[in-house]
Amino acid sequence: MADGAVTVSVGVASEERQQLMFCAERAFELAMQVARAGNRVFEIGRIVEREVRRCGFSVIRELGGHGIGRTIHEQASVPNYPDPTAR
Repeated sequence: MADGAVTVSVGVASEERQQLMFCAERAFELAMQVARAGNRVFEIGRIVEREVRRCGFSVIRELGGHGIGRTIHEQASVPNYPDPTAR
């Protein structure tokens, strides 16, 4: 299984929208650096929200990442903010 998403601009995107796309990609790259065995899911959310806020945006708390294995949407739920209940 694999799961991936990419955002592309259709037509000319405003500067703000270009910055948002860059920010989301950068936050994902930083999250992947901490998504390792032994690290808590909390840390993934912490790094994502920190980068998003640094860029002047905010996360949508109702949306997030997920595990993947034998099926495409498995546990764990991965919030894009430092949720202390996330394991």
